[in-house]
Amino acid sequence: MLPAVVVFGHLATFDVGAFQKYLFSDLFVAPFLLVVAITLVAQTAGIILGFPLALGRISRNPLIHLPVDLYLYIWRGTPLLLQIAFMYDGLAELLNNPPTLYFITQNAVVAGTLALTLNEAAYMTEIIRSGLQAIDPGQYDASRALGMTPWQIARRIVIPQTLRISLPPTVNEYINMSKNTS
Repeated sequence: MLPAVVVFGHLATFDVGAFQKYLFSDLFVAPFLLVVAITLVAQTAGIILGFPLALGRISRNPLIHLPVDLYLYIWRGTPLLLQIAFMYDGLAELLNNPPTLYFITQNAVVAGTLALTLNEAAYMTEIIRSGLQAIDPGQYDASRALGMTPWQIARRIVIPQTLRISLPPTVNEYINMSKNTS
């Protein structure tokens, strides 16, 4: 038993037994596992979607980078709670409730996970783009001078450095995602 504390004029004690009873009950464990599952799915899918979007963001072709810019403008510029509510309720209203979207609009977990994924993809796009642009252009020239193929340049030069640069903000995004899923 921990020492007593006076709270609002009353003697309060911390009951370890009650804490453990609720901590390991279904009231806590099931939601905790759901948060972990949604976090892992949404963040991992956000990273996978973020990579091609990052490539599109640094593209010189306006037909590629302008739609990506619009996507980023919308998903990074609106509140996450609004995005989740739109995915769950607004999408059905906007499209006149088509049966093909029932798996999204009738399941709050799927709608929330999808909204979190699309939101996170926008943030991961910028993280991956910054990692790609942080590589010195001289390294590309040097690797081509050594006779490396584009695949070898990507595998030996670009990807390892991009991962090293992008890893810390990606871990921060995993933490933020676990907070956002709640």
